[in-house]
Amino acid sequence: CISKLFPPEVADLEPVLHALYSQDRGDHKTWETRYTLLLWLGMLVLIPFDIYTIDSSAVATAGALEPASDHESKSLVGSIITLCESYLHDTGPTREAAAICLVSLLTRPDMESSHLNRFMEWARVLICAPPAESASKLFVMTGVLTTLASIFKHGHREKLTAFTSVLLPPVLTLAGSPDNSTLMRKFLVKLCQRIGLTFLPPRAFRWQYQRGQRSLLQNLGVADTAATGDEANVAPDDDDDDDDADVPPELEDVLDQLLNGLRDRDTVVRW
Repeated sequence: CISKLFPPEVADLEPVLHALYSQDRGDHKTWETRYTLLLWLGMLVLIPFDIYTIDSSAVATAGALEPASDHESKSLVGSIITLCESYLHDTGPTREAAAICLVSLLTRPDMESSHLNRFMEWARVLICAPPAESASKLFVMTGVLTTLASIFKHGHREKLTAFTSVLLPPVLTLAGSPDNSTLMRKFLVKLCQRIGLTFLPPRAFRWQYQRGQRSLLQNLGVADTAATGDEANVAPDDDDDDDDADVPPELEDVLDQLLNGLRDRDTVVRW
């Protein structure tokens, strides 16, 4: 609700990021400030042009000879990703705000080629790690699953298909653990469902709107013909519903996970 009231000025992007870095994360009484700044940052990263054009660090290091990895870690985008990944360890609402900010940034068309790959690899390694009993591991795992579920919802399918076969096996293995919390089971089911939708091929329906040249005289001629009864009204062809598309074998595992979720003891997971 409050995100609609944030100023969308491009000049506010770096000051908001610096304000987040200056926060005392040990002061739990001021979590609302960090929560609001993360939501604001998640809106500011949606600027409709190349985000590197407003990166002051890119101008400062333009003439310096630095390794590519060091420059990317010090860049504006790298700083935002590093900061949000650290907030995924939090126990409160700031974790959800960090996930929103990461999704807004990583689903940009100019971010999906490089930074999305690195985040997906970081998330895969974390999911594949042996289970830990510490509370911090459970919180960061919940934050990662929240982010991944939103990425597979808002991201572009052609960019996400490269990660489906890599992420699905460890996600299914994690879903089979009996010690998962209710929130983790909810996001595991949500993530499996959206990965399954990514496996399905896109379909173009014949009845969808198509742009092109239109002739008013031709339309009037068709209407006159239909009015005189020379041409019967024919229902749209639904042959597309019976196409013989190849079903990926991974969908069986996805459906099995969804059916298991229907018998979960918690309503949020079944829903």
